[in-house]
Amino acid sequence: MPILNERKKRNSKSTELRINWGRGRLSGFESAFGFAAKFCRLNHLTPRQFRAFWVSLFAQIGDISFESRSEIISRVLNEPLYLVKSVFEINPVNTEWPKFDRNVFEFHPKKIKYCSLCLADGYHACFHEKEWLRKCPIHRIELEYKDISYSSGARVDHYLNILISLFDLHCPGWELSQGKYRQDDQIKENKFFFNFLYWSIFNELYLTKKIEFWFASIGCNSFTNYPASLSRSDYFLIMEKIGLIKPIPNDVHNLFANTGLSSDLIEIQKFSYSIRDELRKSLIYFHDDDLLTFFRLAKIVSGEFLLFEETIYSVIDVLNQQHPLHTCDCIWGINKRNELVNCLPGELKYYGDCMCPYEFAVQELSTRWLNMSQSINILPIDIYDTYSALVQQAKFSDIVIEIGFALKNRIPIFKFVWSEETNYLLNVILQKVVLAHIEELKFWLFSIESGNSPAERERFLPNIYLVQNERIGLQLISWSAGKEHRQLN
Repeated sequence: MPILNERKKRNSKSTELRINWGRGRLSGFESAFGFAAKFCRLNHLTPRQFRAFWVSLFAQIGDISFESRSEIISRVLNEPLYLVKSVFEINPVNTEWPKFDRNVFEFHPKKIKYCSLCLADGYHACFHEKEWLRKCPIHRIELEYKDISYSSGARVDHYLNILISLFDLHCPGWELSQGKYRQDDQIKENKFFFNFLYWSIFNELYLTKKIEFWFASIGCNSFTNYPASLSRSDYFLIMEKIGLIKPIPNDVHNLFANTGLSSDLIEIQKFSYSIRDELRKSLIYFHDDDLLTFFRLAKIVSGEFLLFEETIYSVIDVLNQQHPLHTCDCIWGINKRNELVNCLPGELKYYGDCMCPYEFAVQELSTRWLNMSQSINILPIDIYDTYSALVQQAKFSDIVIEIGFALKNRIPIFKFVWSEETNYLLNVILQKVVLAHIEELKFWLFSIESGNSPAERERFLPNIYLVQNERIGLQLISWSAGKEHRQLN
């Protein structure tokens, strides 16, 4: 019978949390979900009950460091701190503490990856969950997949239930087994596995703690400061292809999935190390997304040329020529409430309040990147509000000076006081993001032409990175957001 209630200690107001675990069951580098599965089975808990326990364990202590959280888990489980850290802190797949929240799912929502031989030992490791890994680094066999059917419940709960079933199938009595790889000697005995762990952990820690700037474009959607919204596979993919931090051991290469991205498709542009200080100063006043939005709008308001503008106009012209408005035979439309309308061939042109996907793509490119009316020098109201809020931030900074006002709405015009190289770098980043947006829209239109619903729109993974550290300086690393990019996952 599980004991999760609190028992008052004699002669003390403190409490002790009692659980059924047993020292020695935690495995080195096991997945956080592997731990959760074992905890559920030993304490006869449902995944939902486990999530409640996990939340309550940290509810009263507020925001504390990984180290402090690891120490708490070490005391609760009566397990060595170094093992706890291997699961929850320096775990090569985790860059933030696992929340096990019903709405937070960091792994594959539709499948579980595992090694059948590891499961036979009652072991599921963090690295098995990596998107870029094709083979198990312990047994060097192909990883297997278990599809997770649709469930209206929490994804975390469904994932845990399937993982528990897999353990039962491959290793009856797995919950009572002793933890694997509890000693360094056990890992060093398998030299191949040791080389893999040393490389992956070294790079994970280096990337998360040493890189000062890391911009990423996720399709057309946003810029994010590392590691907020990056896929776990993306920064390892870069290391795989160009040896960004530490070269990959030769014998480890065959573990990787075939990404479809060859080294000759990667573009690397080098910039002066000195402009890092200008970027650092700018990010004191703006988040990276806000900085680039302000840069773009300030340039548009002042009438200065941006590299992506000619590209946008050219693509819009091509789309309009390929799909003239009055000859539209699309069967899908998007109305003003952003709802899909399905029509017979040729019927859509009679719906005055609908746009076909091609019209929608043109409008999205225009409103997302141009923002200005073509007839009068004003900003649309929503863009004006965004720019006004950023102007207030800019007034407290020393990266711009106000040099006048636009003709309409008294919109402030700014001049950036950084170097031309920084100005060029941000222009290049915007150009590459626009190209990623265009490729995403083209693939969406192609998908519709192939018979798919417009609702099935694929968002591309990050393909643009600005990386800087002491050894390599400042580099802008990018590759095509087209077919090769879509093969990454």
